[in-house]
Amino acid sequence: MKKGVTAMEVFDFKENWCDENQIIPKLLSTQAMEYLIEPILDVGCGLGDIAYLAFPEKIATCIDVNQISPDEFPLSPNHERIQIDFFEFCSDRHFNTVLISHTLQFLDDDVDRLNKAIHKLNPTTIILVLNDNNDLMGDIVDWAEKNLRYSNPEKHVHGFPEGYSIKKTIPFEATIHCPDFKKLVKQVGYLIVQDLIGKDEQLTNFLKIKLAGKPQFTFKQSILIYQKDGK
Repeated sequence: MKKGVTAMEVFDFKENWCDENQIIPKLLSTQAMEYLIEPILDVGCGLGDIAYLAFPEKIATCIDVNQISPDEFPLSPNHERIQIDFFEFCSDRHFNTVLISHTLQFLDDDVDRLNKAIHKLNPTTIILVLNDNNDLMGDIVDWAEKNLRYSNPEKHVHGFPEGYSIKKTIPFEATIHCPDFKKLVKQVGYLIVQDLIGKDEQLTNFLKIKLAGKPQFTFKQSILIYQKDGK
């Protein structure tokens, strides 16, 4: 059973096969800047590239469980990077904005605990970036639930964020483009956080039928901007 992803898996997916981290910073900087009030907490920042590209001039703390080399993936001088679990990081520090981009699936095992951690930080704004799962990604999530003993795909979480209301939705599409289905199946395994041992061929056949033999697909995502009730 696979619980998380490594820094190299993040790099491989976002730098080589999927264009989402080229799209997300542009949308944040052009359509969400008024909501990105510093200081910002980037939860599960990965390589730190979204913060670096979207809001380099703003004070931000970027946290991730994986160790990221500052030489390979530098941050803006206004940003700090801390290797730590989100639930261990939570303290009396205050952040006006919390960004959770494609990280919610690693935080949502206990929604009450997640809401309590967010309430302790007490941000005015929470920005989530999630897959919509209303297209092929939805079919993949359904396939995983029916055919795998364990998977952890990204989903919208009922009851989170508690005490916040949606203010703006920014829809977009990202594309995964691989040279062959072996590589594509590996990337789908990354998305649903599963090694797929013994299920590679079954998933390959499923994807070949769905994609008419082409190892690529476009899927819908959204940037969801929430603000604290009463603000």
